[in-house]
Amino acid sequence: MKKKNKKLKAFSLLEVIVSLSIMGISTVLMMNFLVISLRVSSISIARSFVREELSNLNTLISKDMRASELPPLCDFEVENECILTIDSKKIKWSLCDDDNNRVCKYELNTVTSAYVNKFKTSDSILINYFRFDRGFSELNSPTSGQISNNSIVLTISAGFNSNIGVDNVIRQSSFSLRNYTVN
Repeated sequence: MKKKNKKLKAFSLLEVIVSLSIMGISTVLMMNFLVISLRVSSISIARSFVREELSNLNTLISKDMRASELPPLCDFEVENECILTIDSKKIKWSLCDDDNNRVCKYELNTVTSAYVNKFKTSDSILINYFRFDRGFSELNSPTSGQISNNSIVLTISAGFNSNIGVDNVIRQSSFSLRNYTVN
């Protein structure tokens, strides 16, 4: 029998090691890029969620301010709450009694004379700062020198309830009280 001497064409061990090393380094770089992209995406989604929740909260408070039959009774110093009268019902917006990281809307039960919770912000956001303040003042008339305050400013700072790092979303709104004056 004749032995056939075939030259097999193949890669050398060195070529295989070099190509695998290049592929490994490029895979690590792509994985780092993927991890960073996912982290940025999760922060962006969390920030959007908090902004949307604050916008919804602002809309609810704004509707109640506009529907109020009487000027709001706001405690700007101690409790930091506003009590509104809507359809002869007392409505109170404040930090929740049981959780200072959430905002609640309470309605006064006339039978028990206790406030009943009607709305609470989502568990997914933490309210860091919630404050009603007197709004911008204006001079009633140049001759009288009286200054009236016809608006309330609401400032809310919130974050996402996680260790993502979203804790500084701020929303500020001014509510005109039309012909009412804030005391």
